Amino acid sequence: MGMLAQPWKHPKTGVYYCRIVVPKDIREAYGKTEIRKSLGTKSAAEARRLFPHISDGYRFEFEELRRKAELADNLKVQAEVKPDVLNRRDVSILISRFYNNELLKVQHSKENALSLITKYDLIAVRLSQWNDSKAEATDESAADGLPLDYEQECFELFADDAEDLLTKAGYLIPRNQASFKAVVTGIASVIPKLRDAVTSAVFWTGTDPQPEPMANAETSPPLQRDNPEQSKPLLEKLKTESITAVFERYKETQLRAAIGNEKSVERTLNDYSSVIKRFDEFSNGKPVSQITKTDIGHFRDLLLRLPSRPRREITSKSLEDQIKIAASENLPLLSPNTARKQMMALSSVLEYAVEVGLSDSNPARGATRRLTQSIERVSGEFKQYSQSDLVKIFSSPIFTQGFRPSNGAYGEAVYWLPLLAYYTGARVEELAQLYVSDVKQEKGIHYLHITADKADKSVKNKGSVRKVPLHKHLVALGFIDYVSQQPADGRVFSKLTKGSDGRYANKISTWLSYQWRNKLDIRQDIKPMHGFRHTWKTLARDVGIPKEVSDAITGHSSGDVSDTYGQYSLELLSRQIDLIPEAPLIISMS
Repeated sequence: MGMLAQPWKHPKTGVYYCRIVVPKDIREAYGKTEIRKSLGTKSAAEARRLFPHISDGYRFEFEELRRKAELADNLKVQAEVKPDVLNRRDVSILISRFYNNELLKVQHSKENALSLITKYDLIAVRLSQWNDSKAEATDESAADGLPLDYEQECFELFADDAEDLLTKAGYLIPRNQASFKAVVTGIASVIPKLRDAVTSAVFWTGTDPQPEPMANAETSPPLQRDNPEQSKPLLEKLKTESITAVFERYKETQLRAAIGNEKSVERTLNDYSSVIKRFDEFSNGKPVSQITKTDIGHFRDLLLRLPSRPRREITSKSLEDQIKIAASENLPLLSPNTARKQMMALSSVLEYAVEVGLSDSNPARGATRRLTQSIERVSGEFKQYSQSDLVKIFSSPIFTQGFRPSNGAYGEAVYWLPLLAYYTGARVEELAQLYVSDVKQEKGIHYLHITADKADKSVKNKGSVRKVPLHKHLVALGFIDYVSQQPADGRVFSKLTKGSDGRYANKISTWLSYQWRNKLDIRQDIKPMHGFRHTWKTLARDVGIPKEVSDAITGHSSGDVSDTYGQYSLELLSRQIDLIPEAPLIISMS
C-alpha cells in the first residue's frame, strides 16, 4: 500500500511522524504523493504505540477512495448500458435550479456578485461569436442543429455544471447523450438572463431579480437500478464484521508496531485468539458495532462455568456442551483470575475497534471489576515453593540418580533448567532459548546475556534484556563445563525443540510438571517452572537484596522512571545473586 511499517524520525527535530506514500492508483484523486503526519512525540515507544492507529485511519481513507472510484466506474457502465432520458420539462426544471443557485451566490456577498458579473461577461464574449452562425447550422455540422464549435464551447464552459445538476437529481446520463447536451445548451441559453439579474442586484437598475419557481418542481424519476453493495462506505461495511474479522486487523496493527519484539507479541496474540474465538461463537458472529454490555456480562459469566485445561475431546465441542460436561464430571473451572485475563484481552480488541471508528464505544470497559473483586488476593506464598517443596524437587531422581525421559528427549535441560530458574529467577523461556554464545564471562564473572538477537529468541519487553550473573554454586556444579561441551554456534539445550507457538520451554515444562505434581505431590496450583521465579523474589527479600537490584536481575519493570537512568555493575549483581542460599541438593551430579 506504500505505507512505511514504522514511525519515521525527523533527522533535525527528532519528532516522529507517520510517513505514508500515497498508492499510485489513487494519487490523482487524493491530490498528494506523500503524507507526513506528526505523532507529536520524540519517544520511540510512544511513536510505536500511536503509529498503527494513525496509519489505519489513512488506510481506511485510501480504501474509501478506491471504493468511490469503483462505484464511479460501476455507475459509468450502468449509464452507458441504460441511461436516463430527460423530457423538455425535466430540462427546464434543472436549468431553473442552476439559475437559482447562481442567484444564491449573489446573496452571500457582494464580492461573489462582482465576480459573477465578470464571469458572465467573459462567457458572453466566448459565445457571442457563434450567435450569427446558429441559423446556418446543417445536419452535417451538428445533429441537433447547433454548429459543432458552438456545442464544443458550451461543453467546455458548462459540462461540469450539467453533470452536477444531473447527479444531484439522481440521473445517470453520459456526456454523449442528447439529454446531457440539452442541459448544457440550456445553461448556456440562460446566461444572458443571469447576467442581467446579477447586474440589477449589484447596481440596482430598478429590477429585483426573483428566483425561478419551477426549480421546486419534481423531475421525472430516474430509472430503477440495483444499489451495489460496494456503494456502502467501507467504514460502514467494516462495522458489520464480527469480532473475529476485527481481531485480524488488530493483529496486523499490533505486529506492525512490535518492532524488535515480534515473538513476544505473537505469543500474546495467540493467547488472545482463544477468547476471541469463544466470544465469536457465543455471540453467533454478531457485528462488533452491535455488541452490548449485556452481551459482555453474559459472556463473563459463561467463562466462569467453562472447564479449566479440558481434554482435547472436550475443547472440540460447543461452549454449551463444554459447560454441561464440566458440571456432570465435576471438572475444575476457569478461575476468576483467568477469566479476568481473557476479558481484558477481549476489551483490548474492542478498544481498538473504537479507536479506528468501527464501534462507538467499548462495552467491555470496566467489565473486569466484578471479577477483580471476586479474586482472592493470593499471596506469593501460594505461588512459590516452600522449603519442603524444594527438598522434594532437588532430591528427586532427576538430580540424584540421573533420571531422564526414556526417549532421550530434552537431554540435560531437565537437570539444568530448574537449577538455573532457582538461582536466576529468570523466565523459563528466556533460559530454554539460550545459545552457547549467550553464556559469557567478563572480569572473571560468568553470566547469562538474556536478549533477543536471533530470530528464534524473544524477550517480554525492553527491560527484559539484561546480564544475569551465575551463582557460584551453579559454576561449582559444572554448568560452565556443560556449556563448553556444546557446539560453539549452537544452543545450550539443543534437545529442546520449538513448539507450534514458537516456544522452546512448553514441552519440557509439561514433563517436569507431571513429575513434580504426580510423583512428588507438589501442589497443583503452583506453575512448575514459574514457581521458581516467585521463590527467587522471596529469597532475595529474605537475604536483603534491594528491590531495584532484584528487579534488574529478574527483568521486572518497577514503573519508576528514575530506574531507567544508569545501570548496575556486573560485580554488584554478582555479589547480590551469590547471597541466594544454595539449592538443597542431596547429591550433586558428578
